[in-house]
Amino acid sequence: TSQTGTIDTGTNPQTAQPIRKPAPQTIPTQPIRKPEPSKPTPKAQPIRNSEPSKPSEPEPSKPKPDIDTASISADSTSVDSDDSMTEEDRYRHEKVKDFVPPSQLVPITNQVTSDDVSTFRQVIADGLARMSSRYTDKVALTGGYAFLVEKEINYKIRLNDPAATLPEPQTKPVEPTVDTSTVMKKFYSDMRSFRLQHNCNLEVRALLDEKFPGILNPLKHSKVGTFTSVLTARDAFDYVEKAVGSTAVSNKKSLDHIRAVLDRKYIPEQSGAEIYFTLCETNKYKVEGTSISYIPKGTMMAAAQHAFRQAINKDKAR
Repeated sequence: TSQTGTIDTGTNPQTAQPIRKPAPQTIPTQPIRKPEPSKPTPKAQPIRNSEPSKPSEPEPSKPKPDIDTASISADSTSVDSDDSMTEEDRYRHEKVKDFVPPSQLVPITNQVTSDDVSTFRQVIADGLARMSSRYTDKVALTGGYAFLVEKEINYKIRLNDPAATLPEPQTKPVEPTVDTSTVMKKFYSDMRSFRLQHNCNLEVRALLDEKFPGILNPLKHSKVGTFTSVLTARDAFDYVEKAVGSTAVSNKKSLDHIRAVLDRKYIPEQSGAEIYFTLCETNKYKVEGTSISYIPKGTMMAAAQHAFRQAINKDKAR
C-alpha cells in the first residue's frame, strides 16, 4: 500500500505498472444518543411561614358595656333599629348653656324681682325646648325639655294647645333581668334619656345659682356646699320666686304690667288686632309669673274694647 491511499494489486502487463485501486472510503458515523430518562416531577412543597405558627388564643370575654357608652352594634343595622338613638347621642353632648344667649346669663345681685326670675325661667325654658330625647318624643314632641321648668300656662302657649298639661318627668329605668338584644337596647335608650334629663336639672340649677347669687344658699349642703341630688330645676326656680316675690319691687313690676295692658293703644293696621292681643297676653303671663297678682280676662277685654273705641273715634275725627 502506497502513501497515496491506493492498494497495489499487481502489475499491468501492458505498461508494466502496478495496478492501483482506490482504497475504500470509510463513512464516518455519528454515535447514536440514547434519550435521557425523564426526571420525575417534584411534588409541590407546602408553603411554610418564616415564623412558626402560634397556637390560637381564646378571645377575652367582653365586659358588659357601660350605660353611657353602650352601643348595640349588632342591632344597629337591623331592620327594626331605632333612628332616634342617633339623635339622643347627638344631644347628649350639648349643654343647656349653649342654647341661652350670653346676655341673659349676666348675674343680678341687687334688688332681684319676681319679674327677673320669671323672665329668666322663660329664657331657660326656651333653651330646654331645643333639647330632645326619646322620652320627649313621646310626651312633648314640640316642647323638648321645657316642661322641667316652665309653668303650665306658658306651656299651653308653647304647644298652642289650651288642653295641654305638663308631662311628668321621666323616672329612672329599672335594669331588666332578661338579657336579650331587644330588651337591653330599649333599656340603654331609656337610660340615655334619663341621664340627659338629670344633666339638664343639674345645669339649670347651676345657671340659676350664677344668675341670682346667694339666694339658693339655704338649699345647699352645709358641709360640702352643693345641692342635694333630689333638688330639681323647677324646685329651685319656685324657691327663688318665693324668696323675692314679697318685696316691694316685685309689686311695682306687677303693677307696671297691669298698667301696660290698661293703657295700651290699638293701631288700626294690618294684623293690628293680633299684635295688640299678643302684647296683652305677654303682660298677662308676666304678671302671673310674679305669683303676686293676675289680670282677669274680663279686665283685659274691657281694656281692648276701650282701645278699639278710641281708635275708631280718632279715625272718624280725621
